[in-house]
Amino acid sequence: MDYKFFCPRCSGDCSIEEVLVDVVMASVITSIERDCADYGDYSTDGGVIDHFQCLNCGFTILDEEGRVISDYELLYDYLEEFHTLEDDE
Repeated sequence: MDYKFFCPRCSGDCSIEEVLVDVVMASVITSIERDCADYGDYSTDGGVIDHFQCLNCGFTILDEEGRVISDYELLYDYLEEFHTLEDDE
């Protein structure tokens, strides 16, 4: 289901970013310089959701009791409570 997230910090209509910990990420290096590299495709393996945040400003999404939301069900409930889910029909 599509959603709209209105960030309480930056007041924007924002995307939500998922932040993982304990994840292995592998990237293809497409070009390299002495002090940096450019990357192409990547893959991830494992990982646990640490939190969700505003893509624009990094605000961590909290439940009504101030606890960090760290699973999809709680995030869905949060979005449903604040009327930000959109039915495609």
